[in-house]
Amino acid sequence: MTDGPHKTTIAVVGKVEGPAKAIVMFLHGRGAGLKAGFDDWNFGGNFNRIKNLMMRSGGLYVSPSFANFDDAGRAQVKGVMRALAKGSPDAPVFLACASAAGRLCTALAADKEAGPRLGGILFLGANVKEIAPAAAALTKTGYRIPIFIGHGSKDKVVDWVRQELFFKAIKAAAPDYPARFTLYAPGFHGTPMRMVDWREVINWMLTVKSG
Repeated sequence: MTDGPHKTTIAVVGKVEGPAKAIVMFLHGRGAGLKAGFDDWNFGGNFNRIKNLMMRSGGLYVSPSFANFDDAGRAQVKGVMRALAKGSPDAPVFLACASAAGRLCTALAADKEAGPRLGGILFLGANVKEIAPAAAALTKTGYRIPIFIGHGSKDKVVDWVRQELFFKAIKAAAPDYPARFTLYAPGFHGTPMRMVDWREVINWMLTVKSG
């Protein structure tokens, strides 16, 4: 599929034509590609687990490519969401954002088209561009998108303290906001992608979103 001048390639498990009960979309970090979220052998096989989970529960797992972590990339991810919505208009979309893709996820959460479709965001060793504006953007949308932040205590790419501050900024803006922060100690940049319990986190997000 294409969106403007950029070609978007997607790797999928499940039926694109739908209807899917839920959609999990993995957004890769800088220097990676869609294969980062599709390789069964990476990160202790955890991407194999999410693919199996979605397939067995009637869901859809998607790993797209995109041009960058700014407007062009956001437009491409929105294009994928729009295309999938044709077959699964009622399916909540859970964004799993690695590293630099954290910037994309906060932008998509604040987007008037994409934001209402989100069932939750998983920041996995991810980064946000500016802490206070990102927290404000999440808490002021009115959608109450559940947030999970997982980070390694020895991450040398993105300091875990920065993401803890992001979590605290969310809670300061809205104390009852559905947000969780998990520090994996010891853990490195890729540890959250290896250790996140997809089933537990997504079930929690479904519960707090519906509640």
